[in-house]
Amino acid sequence: MRLGVDFGTMYTRIAARDAAGVTAPVTGPDADDDGQIETAVAVGAAGITRVGRHAHEAGHADRADQAQLYERFVTLLAEPPSARPPDGWPGGHQPSTVAQLFLTRTLHAAAGGRPPACVVLAVPEAWKADAPGEPAERLERMLRADAGIAEVRTVGQATAVAAALLHRDAVSATGTLLVCDFGATVTTTLCFGAGRLATSTVDGGEFADLDAAIARLLLARDTGPRPADPRAALTAKRRAVERARRGHDQGHLREALELVAEYGAKMHPTRLFAVDGVRVTAGDLIGCFEPTRAGVERHLRDLAARRPELGAGRGWRVAVVGGGSLSPLTRGLVERALGIPDGDPYEQVVAIGERERPWLAAYGAALIAEGLAEPGDSYPHEIRLRAHRIVDGLLRETPLTVAAAGALRAGATRPLFASADGAPVAIEFTAGDERPVQLDVRLGADWTPVPLPAAARPPAGRFHVGLRMTDRLTFVLECRPAGGAAEAWTHPIDTLPAP
Repeated sequence: MRLGVDFGTMYTRIAARDAAGVTAPVTGPDADDDGQIETAVAVGAAGITRVGRHAHEAGHADRADQAQLYERFVTLLAEPPSARPPDGWPGGHQPSTVAQLFLTRTLHAAAGGRPPACVVLAVPEAWKADAPGEPAERLERMLRADAGIAEVRTVGQATAVAAALLHRDAVSATGTLLVCDFGATVTTTLCFGAGRLATSTVDGGEFADLDAAIARLLLARDTGPRPADPRAALTAKRRAVERARRGHDQGHLREALELVAEYGAKMHPTRLFAVDGVRVTAGDLIGCFEPTRAGVERHLRDLAARRPELGAGRGWRVAVVGGGSLSPLTRGLVERALGIPDGDPYEQVVAIGERERPWLAAYGAALIAEGLAEPGDSYPHEIRLRAHRIVDGLLRETPLTVAAAGALRAGATRPLFASADGAPVAIEFTAGDERPVQLDVRLGADWTPVPLPAAARPPAGRFHVGLRMTDRLTFVLECRPAGGAAEAWTHPIDTLPAP
């Protein structure tokens, strides 16, 4: 079975192509009624592990053997493995171990109790901006070694969304697609085709944890004695808010907020749900959402001013996705900030159904897993550099590896350098030799020379020669002096064969 997975901070979604060729959610025993799996793990005193909704049931149980509940561990995976978990972390297990427990359990369950043949995991876009060895690659290695999955690939979440829309209706086949993802944080990503151009995270204030914002509000209103441990009190109140919100009719919540969006402040007293007998109104929720509204509008206006791809008449479109995009609080926010006229006469906003909206990243990942879409966020061909080395007393041409297939990633901050047996190799460029750097690309079974101009060579000296792929999907030859004392020499390359 080949699965696409949207590994989110609060919810994880799994999708696959069925026998009829339809991409659809894959549900399991740990999923909520809507098929989403809460990204949570509970480990009991006897070592019994529960995930998803069962984790919350075990972690919230009021009994002596209450399990340790691990939540929001996805964001912690971006930290170095040696980093200490933050204050309030339950202890007992590192975030990477919790992620391994969660993914192994959910992916095996989705594939009928055995390891799936292939998993394409949609992860935060920022994880894909670093060189190999960072969060995305650590996760890939863990799934191969610990979950027994032979074929694993990570793609950015917005990139997976773009791949799904490109496959569905050719959105962004030309021009630029701006993906606004309202998740635990708000991220904006520019995509060309399905490839990522640039990613940024909005400082959305309390939107990163709206339940915590409501909990703080309720604690501030409490006229009783001040809690001895404010941190523990906040944790307990946040869980109470979460339970109350999850236990309330979600359709009613959306309906109430729709009325607020339509009729304004006079609807603010509308009761949404109660926490320990205390009303939470629409006005309370809007007040907690205000930092996000202001932050998102400010960020998007600045983004539109800075990026020429979002200029008038440039053919760009915008897709608003993520669980938070289902809330009426986000309706119109993106359009107003980007200056899209009322009624969207130019159809700049991509039409996405309410049921489809939270699942697009998982759908795109499933399409990539089946080979029906290619995200274009990495260069799919192997690249080598031709050099000469003395072997057995003779000068012989020896190819050096620059990048394995798929290793060059769009927007990576560091280049990949020519190496032999995994170790970087410095190359001597001599005065008087006017030949450019010589690169080959593997297309199928054959190596094809890359034509480069004579200027594509550094001055005389010893250099480590590397390549990087920019956020605009172009390439740069980067040569760094072997001693590291001088600045790197760079030259743009536009002759690599297209993916």
